[in-house]
Amino acid sequence: MLSKQQIQYYEKQYLTCFSDREKATIIFNDPQASLDDILLELIKIECLTSDLNLKKEIEERIAYEIFKYQDFVSNNQQNYLYCLMDEDEFIYGVYESFDLAYDNLKQKVHEDLNDDFFLKSGYKSEYQIQKFKLTKTRQNSTFECSKEIKKSETQFQSAFIGNIQYKENLNIQSVFNNNAEPGYLDNSNRFENQFIEIYIPFQKGDIVKCLTNQLKEEVYYVVEKGAKEFKDVHSMLKGSEDYSDCALCVYELSENGSWNHHHLNPLYLKKICIQDQTLSSVYQVMSDYCKGDKTEDDVLKATIDYEKHKIEQKIINQKYFIF
Repeated sequence: MLSKQQIQYYEKQYLTCFSDREKATIIFNDPQASLDDILLELIKIECLTSDLNLKKEIEERIAYEIFKYQDFVSNNQQNYLYCLMDEDEFIYGVYESFDLAYDNLKQKVHEDLNDDFFLKSGYKSEYQIQKFKLTKTRQNSTFECSKEIKKSETQFQSAFIGNIQYKENLNIQSVFNNNAEPGYLDNSNRFENQFIEIYIPFQKGDIVKCLTNQLKEEVYYVVEKGAKEFKDVHSMLKGSEDYSDCALCVYELSENGSWNHHHLNPLYLKKICIQDQTLSSVYQVMSDYCKGDKTEDDVLKATIDYEKHKIEQKIINQKYFIF
């Protein structure tokens, strides 16, 4: 989560200054933060700001997010179902109550955190609970409250209502429902939607790390588009409800050897030099590619060579372990 200290560091380091309204915009549109953390930071701004309009807007936003959550978990009429899924929508269970779905979610996350293979993979468990309105059943059976519904027992037709996405620590990432937001929230002048120009201290091809990385190992990125490209984007999109002002496009080399594309808030990032020379070499090729000095084939060859090196090192380490 983007902290007050990070914003202050950014302001001091790059001689820039954000108003309370701009800070609220940056925090609300933070792609890495959980909804829980976002609302907490907005409350802090609301308590300290002298901007009365911003106070009112934050109060309205928090009230609406609370309403969305309460509406999602409510099943008073007993005609909704809750499906526990992973991020790829693999279904782990279907339940009559949100509480039971959430209990099983906690159990699933607990199992992940005690799975050595899962932990070594570096994969983050991300799950969601989807809510459906039951429109028709092929059996006339009456279910007891909080009983797990087995797919083999009942086939049902339903309409998607919304979902809650969770981060690996069970913090809420987002709450979505099918209903459009109230009209008073759909306003380009509100803090959630305003377009701001964040100073970008990075150029395309820069190698950076994320200051909020919570993994044991460092994660590195190559900046795809830097300050010059952002200036062009800002001139085209200024005044529109677009959130590219709060996210920088970067590439990351994943464990399986592919280059993943991410959107990270520039306030999270810091230029670095990678100490591992082999890893540094493949990142440098991607850096040159982003600058226009290398081709896709160059990136592919460098990535394959790096993956071969990893395999060779793994074999060598296993030999030492055996003997």
